[in-house]
Amino acid sequence: MMIRNMAILVVSVFCSGLLYAKTPEVSLLHNWMIENYKSIESNLEKKEGSKIVPTLFSLVEIWKRRDGAISGEVSPLLLVALKVEPQNTLLLLSESPESFDKWLNELDGMVFTDHTCNEANRLEKLRVDVLAAMKSYSRKQPDKLKSMADALIERLEVINVSVID
Repeated sequence: MMIRNMAILVVSVFCSGLLYAKTPEVSLLHNWMIENYKSIESNLEKKEGSKIVPTLFSLVEIWKRRDGAISGEVSPLLLVALKVEPQNTLLLLSESPESFDKWLNELDGMVFTDHTCNEANRLEKLRVDVLAAMKSYSRKQPDKLKSMADALIERLEVINVSVID
């Protein structure tokens, strides 16, 4: 497991210098995310120290090079990361401010739409939990990332979970 995490970290660092395209490295990270989605979510929720940093790097690398479909897959995990590890997640996301602003505008349709008619409560809980984490972070951390936290707060406050029948 340690070797796998180290490999993910190495791939993430390598990917950071590549152009914004779906390269084999990004495909590898995307496949890793899809195959391990539940365990990634669980590890983030548990704040497992040895796994959280390589996981954050990997998720942000996927996010940086996302397209519509990938954005819908990686965004919920990024929100969990923002909830449990706001400082480091915002720090990594801050490297792409324009992409962050675009992502904020996509959140309601991309993440907070229930297409199965049985996710609305979970999505609303995620919205409220991330909102609370960002408010707490914003109050305690008057740093350069505060503006990103405040922008996310502003966006989450107006989002309503939609249900598609």
